[in-house]
Amino acid sequence: MHETWVTRFAACAVLLMMSSCAVEGSDAEPRFPPAGHAVAMGEPLTAVTERVSVPGGMVRAVTLPDGSILVESELMIHRWRPDRGLERDVAPNTEVGELRGAAHVGNALFLAGPAGIVGLTEEGLYRPPLHDALVGHEVVQFEQVPGAQDVWVLTDRTLFRWRDGLLEDVAVSGLRLEDNEMTFGLQSEDGWDRLYIRDGEALFLVEARGPETRAVRLLSAPPVASFDVDVGGGLWVCDTSGGLHRGDLLGAWYDIAGVTGAEQVRASRGTDAVWVRTADALYYGEARTLHSWVPEELPSSFAVSSGGVLVAGVRRMVFRASARHRVWLRTLEDGEEVFASRRVRIATDADEALESVEVHHAGARVAVELMNAYFDIEIDPEAPVAGRFPVEVWATFGDGTLPVELSLHYAVPGEAPRWEGDVGVIADTYCVECHGAENAMAGARHLETRQQWVDAFDQIQYNVTTGNMPKAPRAALADELVRRIVAWGQTGFAE
Repeated sequence: MHETWVTRFAACAVLLMMSSCAVEGSDAEPRFPPAGHAVAMGEPLTAVTERVSVPGGMVRAVTLPDGSILVESELMIHRWRPDRGLERDVAPNTEVGELRGAAHVGNALFLAGPAGIVGLTEEGLYRPPLHDALVGHEVVQFEQVPGAQDVWVLTDRTLFRWRDGLLEDVAVSGLRLEDNEMTFGLQSEDGWDRLYIRDGEALFLVEARGPETRAVRLLSAPPVASFDVDVGGGLWVCDTSGGLHRGDLLGAWYDIAGVTGAEQVRASRGTDAVWVRTADALYYGEARTLHSWVPEELPSSFAVSSGGVLVAGVRRMVFRASARHRVWLRTLEDGEEVFASRRVRIATDADEALESVEVHHAGARVAVELMNAYFDIEIDPEAPVAGRFPVEVWATFGDGTLPVELSLHYAVPGEAPRWEGDVGVIADTYCVECHGAENAMAGARHLETRQQWVDAFDQIQYNVTTGNMPKAPRAALADELVRRIVAWGQTGFAE
């Protein structure tokens, strides 16, 4: 481990109560390189915004590992989803007192605050056993390990890890538990989950791998007022004097020139997007470049989705802001198998601001009419060329937002789907339970043979693409299976 990190660990026994992991170290100053900056200043931008009225306004926001954001108002907790927008009145905030974090546990969403833990399912709210286990503690923050069920609970008395139904006490020597904030960072190469805790102006690092836990005090950091960890594992710190810094995984710190009065920083977990609020502006950072944006009014609180979208509160409004417009390819998805000729259209949420489009397909440039932005991918289904092919799109906009680069790949299999070995297997696996001759449900059409599928294909295609079939509680077909059924019809119902 690098010399700027404390490297002596104590073993921690993982029981219901764990022994203290005490670590000592020198009071080293942050190590700043003599020249160079980790991030450069780019052109100012105009962020795309969408406003929604919320009674009571936004008090605070919490980002969940799935990319959604919980928005707490004066009375209720709402949820913003990237694909659905704002879902109102998920739960009353009186159940938690003040939203301090949330986690997905099984089929429930756990909400945490000073009043305890409440679970939310389709049936309603309930108090889980974890609530009773924390009686006598006030929850300060509640964080979930990305991609796992482990939950870390920072209280006014100690740090807990909730794992496999057990609440484990992780004692970190020197942690005062007076002014705290915590977040997860990039997992180490050898599988250790990294949890960073701000304690006053200092940073601690707690690492866990399976049942093992080790605690390290991070001494070489600027005095911290706000911090977060980006998708590459870099630490972003607003110091107590309003300076902005970024620390790399080797322990070196970089001053970010041109940013003063930095107050709060939030980073995306799915992209390299970072948002910073200063005393008079917002900054959006990606690809080692910061862009300034001066909104009509600075947000009182904000969070960043895994896709890099800012969700912020101003008075009684919640606004969604993005530094880029959306661009997508209609009818084509990344990794899709293509069996027939396809017209793929470039689409954007800002046609009126679109200035230029450049498209490359399978390495060759495709001519695109800007006023009618589409292009054709011609694949002969009778003689397909097997392989994996890239489609790349570059779009620029004239409204002050950043350019967009979109890249995806589709695959051409060696042959089109057939009834034998492809669609017939889907029918046997997912359909004959209700549509078989021997056990058909009342009024259900028989769908066992190839000819029965050909005769009813239009209705079958509609039902599987809309999710009407299979019927609940059976799960809808996977996208790959739906595409195979559709491709079978498009290519002539091969036997």
